Amino acid sequence: MLDIPFDQPPATSQWAAGSPTAPTASQGLFPEDDPEESQGAMKSARELRLAGMATGVSLEIQNWIDDIEGRNGSSMAGKRSAMIELCTKLADEEVIARLTESGLDQLLIRTWASATDTILQFCIAVAVTFLSESKRVSVATAKEIARITILPMLTPLVPIDTDMNRIARDRKTNMSKVAQKSIQEFCTTVQKTLWPEERPQIISPRAVALKALDSITRRLRADGNTDAIMSDGLIADLLRIVSPPIPALMAGTPTNTVNMELALSVLEAGSISRAPAQGMTWSTASLRQLAEMLGSLLSTTGAVGSRIQILALKLTLNLTNNSPKICDLFASPLTVRHIINSIDTHFKMIKNDMAEEERDMTRDNLLLSLGAMFNLAECSEKARLSVMTDGEGLIDSLVRCFLEGLEQADQVSSSVKILLC
Repeated sequence: MLDIPFDQPPATSQWAAGSPTAPTASQGLFPEDDPEESQGAMKSARELRLAGMATGVSLEIQNWIDDIEGRNGSSMAGKRSAMIELCTKLADEEVIARLTESGLDQLLIRTWASATDTILQFCIAVAVTFLSESKRVSVATAKEIARITILPMLTPLVPIDTDMNRIARDRKTNMSKVAQKSIQEFCTTVQKTLWPEERPQIISPRAVALKALDSITRRLRADGNTDAIMSDGLIADLLRIVSPPIPALMAGTPTNTVNMELALSVLEAGSISRAPAQGMTWSTASLRQLAEMLGSLLSTTGAVGSRIQILALKLTLNLTNNSPKICDLFASPLTVRHIINSIDTHFKMIKNDMAEEERDMTRDNLLLSLGAMFNLAECSEKARLSVMTDGEGLIDSLVRCFLEGLEQADQVSSSVKILLC
């Protein structure tokens, strides 16, 4: 039996009758509870339903992560299936919100470190794109995504330009007919989601890796991160993607340039670093290759050509800024002539009537061409001499642009003075 003492007098309640602290009938037993406040604190049915749905989504995400990591004893087929399902859901911003709010994003990213299967890496590249473009993802998480995926995972995918459906059907991939069908449907979803307008010819590991690299690199730069993030091997692969479509673009022949533009965009965004040439580990061979193709890039035509020219000029500006050695590599007479011709051409174009978007692009092209030539002329004696290689023709065009611009500036100044008088 329990030894319960009964010899102590019962404790006197502070709410005893007649006590000054005793609650009145209107106060109830718990005076701190205001009936109106209690009703306000009660969650509505909608709030409860949303909370339940959010919990359900978090549990579902946790299950997928467990499958991807192999905690549930899942096979490679199970890991692939879970990754496809999760990536499909990540197209929804609300799912990303649940992923980040619950802290599961860090757990998911850690599971990627051990992925060596091409199918898994393809799916991870899609996930990287969705997460990088979401404002729900923190600066620290974006940096961790870059650390885990750019060199170890995305870089090896860039050379693989084979249709994912073909990879899925390959015997070495060891996928069932049902799994192959899911890859086919997933690729269709990826194509519509990541490329709503212009699309690559095929959905390959290369196409998705380029999209992921562009998204995560631009996200890092937008967050103020200027760390070097690419190897010269990746840079060389990207330059190899840029080169093939150039002849068709110069001839005005229609060609698919999605991968080419993405490769240039990645190079341009990556070059915004504290020490562009050294930090990005650009080798002299890669710099020479870019310098040699710059003239051809500036000779591309049409709206696509204008976009490519702008990316190429931005990349050149970033690399040559305050770098005499790199400026010397870009200071060949051929390259200098192409840059000055670009200045002359766009200066003439901007005086014509054109749509606002076209005018903006023409102005950007002109300013970037001037900036690139300014960098070269400031840092490289070789570039200054290259202007005179073919006589005074290039100098004459620059002087003409200057004098015409000066005249236009005087006209504008006079018009402003008249209006103010």
